[in-house]
Amino acid sequence: MRTARISAFLMICCLPAAGAVGAAPAGEPQPAGADGTEIQFQFVGQGIPPEALATPDAPVYQERENLFVVMMSLAGGAGLTRENLPAMVDSTPKADLKSDTIRDLLRAGKNILSFDRGGAGGYGYGPMGAGGGMGMAPFRGPLPPAGDRIDSTEYQVVIAAASIEQGKDLARGLVAAHNAWWKKNRSGYIRDKLDGARRELADDGRKLAEKQRECESLQATLKGLWPIREPEVLAEVKARLLLLEAELAGVRARLDTARKLADPPKGTPARSEQLEAIMTTAQIDMAGLLAQQDKLSGILKAADRINVLRKDMSDLEMRMKSLEADVKSLEAVTEAPFKPLRVHGTITIQPIAWDAPVQPGGGVSGAHPGGGGFPVYGPGGPPAPPRGSSMGLGPAGAPVRPRPGAPTPAP
Repeated sequence: MRTARISAFLMICCLPAAGAVGAAPAGEPQPAGADGTEIQFQFVGQGIPPEALATPDAPVYQERENLFVVMMSLAGGAGLTRENLPAMVDSTPKADLKSDTIRDLLRAGKNILSFDRGGAGGYGYGPMGAGGGMGMAPFRGPLPPAGDRIDSTEYQVVIAAASIEQGKDLARGLVAAHNAWWKKNRSGYIRDKLDGARRELADDGRKLAEKQRECESLQATLKGLWPIREPEVLAEVKARLLLLEAELAGVRARLDTARKLADPPKGTPARSEQLEAIMTTAQIDMAGLLAQQDKLSGILKAADRINVLRKDMSDLEMRMKSLEADVKSLEAVTEAPFKPLRVHGTITIQPIAWDAPVQPGGGVSGAHPGGGGFPVYGPGGPPAPPRGSSMGLGPAGAPVRPRPGAPTPAP
């Protein structure tokens, strides 16, 4: 699980800026690197503090050799996972990756800070609650059926890079690796998911039937008392159990006293007979009270167990409905054609503000104190480069200078 506060920045920065060079048109996500389509990038000068790129293993991002982050909002095959990275890279033609360095970085996955799916269980860079701070945070909301996610899973990918060009190469390489691997493995992936969903559905059906039989058996033992509802029968049963405890205590005390008086025998034979009669009556009374206690306790235990079973059955029924939807949707996409990854808007590249002070809202303020020269913009982002500019890497097309001692990024 990764943590990065990147969803609002992705929503803001990955949208095509008005007049930005190479910005993708609004509307449907565009194919990424498929059929010769070139992936488009834009540079945003607002620095991201390393605190906002934290992960569970590293509370503050510390890989200072990386000066930039690439943020991509993608839609595509469900197989884009961190675990599949090595297989994806190994299945990619060498010509589709810029260099062995890019291949090694992608295979290791260290530079990919956020590689998670949007929706339930995913993470991305975004607002951290009412305070307005930015950082890696979980997405919320239900996931659609599995088949609907096969070719349309939403991803928020954040890649760290030492230079702008390296960031571009890593982004292009990741897209190429996924497309090559997904085209080859999509059918097998769907088959495995479909077989798994069918097995889980069958297992849950057996569990549901077993719980239904147990519930019906318990209801039969209650002989018309079910449903037991508070505050009616159930409250009365609990109150009766408390009274039984008091009655049993009285009977036990009477029996113990009679036994002490009768051993050794004292007084007349009539007295001994009287004590014997008291002990016999107490024993009979105690047997009756213990039988009542056992029966009432059984009613409470049966009622509690029935309530547990009913909740379990309700959960199983909801899960089975979800699995049934998964099976139906997976069957529907089995023969659908391969789709490459699509990009929402434009891929954004931003500097990591290693030395800039962090504002309460999660941005950075002032010029880069280390002399890096990263321009810092307000919420509206950078001004659009002039029409006709071929760079699009800084305000008004100006190149961006890295901090001292760092390699100069290619324009």
